[in-house]
Amino acid sequence: MKRLELFLAIAEHTAEILQDAMAESRKAVNRLYSTSEDTRDKLQKAAEVMKYKVSNDVEGMCEEITRVAEGLGEVVGKARV
Repeated sequence: MKRLELFLAIAEHTAEILQDAMAESRKAVNRLYSTSEDTRDKLQKAAEVMKYKVSNDVEGMCEEITRVAEGLGEVVGKARV
């Protein structure tokens, strides 16, 4: 009877250790998932900011090119006269 009690005690202790390990594993998985969500959100925000900055820069360059082209057109027009 003592051997059976000892075996049951060991089995119960092993089950508790496994439950704790599973709980810690779940916490780790949740942290990893949460971290990847945070990282994804930060990357998306950074991409949006870069898109906005690049769009503004391109728009500014287009305006500058248009002004230069208009200036060249005026110079060429005056040179023909």
